[in-house]
Amino acid sequence: QQGLKHCDVILTSPEDILSFDLLTIDKCRRNEFIIGQSMLSIQQWCKIYIRDILDESDEILHIKYQLVYSVGRQQQVDGGVERWKTIQSILTFVKQHAATIAQQYMDDIFYKVSTRQSHFPEFRLLSHQPFPTLCQLILKEWLSQRSFRQNDLQVIESFILNTNSSIDDLTGRFSDTIIQLFLILRGLLSSEVLFISSRINFQNSLPSF
Repeated sequence: QQGLKHCDVILTSPEDILSFDLLTIDKCRRNEFIIGQSMLSIQQWCKIYIRDILDESDEILHIKYQLVYSVGRQQQVDGGVERWKTIQSILTFVKQHAATIAQQYMDDIFYKVSTRQSHFPEFRLLSHQPFPTLCQLILKEWLSQRSFRQNDLQVIESFILNTNSSIDDLTGRFSDTIIQLFLILRGLLSSEVLFISSRINFQNSLPSF
């Protein structure tokens, strides 16, 4: 308020302002409401009376300088470590079947054998036509490495390959962890995340195996 009276200029940085805002939220989460209320009052007062003047705004506001502050305890993404193992196995299956499917769809796939066995071949889908076949091959390989009951396989295949299938068909039959894996596969296959990636070029966009 004294600064407002004397028309003072406060020198600060965007990180300091953001840190103060997030600290206010954190204080409230910790039930430190007296401090949190005081900090919130300062925020509200600043928004009413203070105006930001940015020097070199194009540089300061560049996305590479944006900071993300974590709040609360660290949490795993859905699927945990199995999420990354599943994605890695799917890419391995693509490499495994790349040559075969390229022979079946010669006009719709660009394929070039890698010079080293440990490297991923150049593999790019030129149209959507080969993708359903590739999905079926990948899913067949993935299921062969799992020990699901025979009468559950049709439900699993339908859910992963058909985006119209409901998750209600899986609830109660499988654990939450397994359902998360099904959702990951569904995103890669029937939601065509893998197709979009393959349109870019596997050889350039994915690490070597």
